[in-house]
Amino acid sequence: MAGPSKKLGKMLLLQASTNLPANLSRDIGRIIIHWAHFEFLVQRVIWLLAGVDEKVGRVAVKDPRITDRLDMIVTLSELQGIKIDAALISKMKTAAEAMLSYRDLLAHGVWGKDDDGWKVQKTKGNYPKDIKTVSRSRRVAPEGVLATSPDLQEIVRNIERLCTAIQLMRKDLKVKLEALSQKHL
Repeated sequence: MAGPSKKLGKMLLLQASTNLPANLSRDIGRIIIHWAHFEFLVQRVIWLLAGVDEKVGRVAVKDPRITDRLDMIVTLSELQGIKIDAALISKMKTAAEAMLSYRDLLAHGVWGKDDDGWKVQKTKGNYPKDIKTVSRSRRVAPEGVLATSPDLQEIVRNIERLCTAIQLMRKDLKVKLEALSQKHL
């Protein structure tokens, strides 16, 4: 999945800023809103398979990590006797993890600008062994991840693809559940 271009930089030397250009602010907002919509759509599938409406679902069904929620869909489908495409769920989990990682970085990161452009400070994880920095830990030597509007727009498109996939899955599951209920009459 495409995302922000990685370009190592020392964010420690950058002045943190909240005055991002309007296009970056808009794109970051779209990522956050689209991600929330994707999570809602996944919850709707869980509520459907659990046989509860949205009110009961919001009260009774917790919101675990997105990968756990996708696993819940598989388990609930099995309990209903419905076959689900495991490869599709696996692809969705991989894509969702990547998009959530970007969403979290963009939403919670510190922003700054240098000669290369606007960067968001990444302080989690370690650098690969072949990268020479003061420390392998990004907490000690934060990485500046270059974020351009086209990069952010690609993340939005990838989240939209996830939304489309889960909506199609819900539609298919709804038909299968209705067929099962007719069979049991």
